[in-house]
Amino acid sequence: MKKPLQWHPAFQAVLQIEFAEEAKYLQFLKEYNLTDSPLRIDTLIIKVDAGVKIQKKIGRIFRGYNIIEYNWYT
Repeated sequence: MKKPLQWHPAFQAVLQIEFAEEAKYLQFLKEYNLTDSPLRIDTLIIKVDAGVKIQKKIGRIFRGYNIIEYNWYT
């Protein structure tokens, strides 16, 4: 039986690389628990300074707390 591919660390790294120029304005939390039960999201990106405009296209829609969930099915 094949082991499932652990792509979450790679996805987290890509997000941090993508936003490297503005990393001082963002906080990345991996596999963040949404509740006490095992419900988790891939990444929570917190915009530390609300007055800063993120220049990357996807970052332009960011608010204070941004949930990033990526699903890849084969």
